[in-house]
Amino acid sequence: MREIYAAVITHLKTIGPIHEDAINVGIFLKSDRKIAEFRPRVRSVLLSLYLPYEVGDPRFARILPVAADRIVHVIKLTNADQVDDQLREWLSEAYDFNTD
Repeated sequence: MREIYAAVITHLKTIGPIHEDAINVGIFLKSDRKIAEFRPRVRSVLLSLYLPYEVGDPRFARILPVAADRIVHVIKLTNADQVDDQLREWLSEAYDFNTD
């Protein structure tokens, strides 16, 4: 799980400042607002991204609207190789969207 987290946080830190808020269920990644949630499981990690629109990609296990302009996309990751160019692009979009 550390390798997956390292891949995610390393990318986000290349974009700008990030606050890592560790809680008992995982780590909330924030700038001005919450960008993503990193929730470890036994054999995987659930990464939730906060985006302004719905992404139609089969990798997302769940897509949940939380506000009119905020939609949570949950992706299950089992290894760091899954943090690919497409996921890094979504992370960048989430960062830009949640930073004023």
